[in-house]
Amino acid sequence: MADGHEAQRLEFLTVAEAAERLGLSRLRVREAAERGLVPSMRDNEGRLRVDLTGPVPEGMGEGPTTLSVDALMHMLFDEVEELQGEVSSRDAEIAALAALAERQDRALGLADSALTEAQAGAETARAERDAVEARLTGLLDRAMGHLDQAEASKTRLAGLLDRALAHLDDAEADKARLTGLLDRAMGHLDETAQARDRLQDVSGRALGQLDTALARLDDSEAQAARFRTLLSRAMDLMDRADAASGAEAAALGQAADRAVDLLDAAMSRAEAEAARGSRAEAMLERALAAGEGMERALAESAGLRRDLDAKTAEIERQKATVESALAMSERAVALASAGKEPAPRRKGFFQRLLGI
Repeated sequence: MADGHEAQRLEFLTVAEAAERLGLSRLRVREAAERGLVPSMRDNEGRLRVDLTGPVPEGMGEGPTTLSVDALMHMLFDEVEELQGEVSSRDAEIAALAALAERQDRALGLADSALTEAQAGAETARAERDAVEARLTGLLDRAMGHLDQAEASKTRLAGLLDRALAHLDDAEADKARLTGLLDRAMGHLDETAQARDRLQDVSGRALGQLDTALARLDDSEAQAARFRTLLSRAMDLMDRADAASGAEAAALGQAADRAVDLLDAAMSRAEAEAARGSRAEAMLERALAAGEGMERALAESAGLRRDLDAKTAEIERQKATVESALAMSERAVALASAGKEPAPRRKGFFQRLLGI
């Protein structure tokens, strides 16, 4: 166990490492190993290695060597062989470093070319980006101009809409007023129709009475003719009475008196018939005047109906105008909202190159 721990504590160094640590030459370290002053061994490549974990003997490397000529020659050949191996290793390392340097030069050349291309691409991308930014700035300015125009159009349309709504309210008020007037006219028309029916009845009755009065007037004329005949006869009787004697005169006077009484009665009846005819004529004139008034009322109601139809058509046109203004305002708002959307950002050169 102690030997194992001792072997684990050993630290075998190369001749060069031991010489550097002890401050001696390589040959003195080999001589000390050959003389057994320090533990030594050969590695798998046959090179000498020494252990300096133990105490270093005093006076090692001082004074002349005590080795034989053969041992010294063997040590020198071993040193030369090891130095040649180190030189070969150093040459291999130098060749490897030279190859590595060459590969690094080629890599640097490729990197320089890639950097040059990347710089050219970056300049192109920067120029493209500047052009795109300028174009986007112009588009944004145009969009802002369109947005301002849309806002102005929206304001103007809002004013027009307010005016149209005011006109529409006025038209509705006019329509309500005309509707009221039409209702009143229709009421008057109904009353006029009733009055017309009554007037037609009265006119019919008046015409009937007029016909009766005319018939009576004809009768009165016939009676007047008879009365004239009777009057002529009475006058003849009176003349005869004047020429006759007393008894005959008395009889003729009585006959003349009766004829005169009959004539007075006939005249009274004729005058009454004439008065009734005058009243019937006055009633007929009133009926005709009422009919003319009814015709005027009908004409006025027809005029009111035409005015109402015209106002209704005007209201419909104003409604169509208001709906068109509303549609235009909604379209302007939609265009303004579309103009406020940000433009999509274009990918840069390296983003497009790397696909991100």
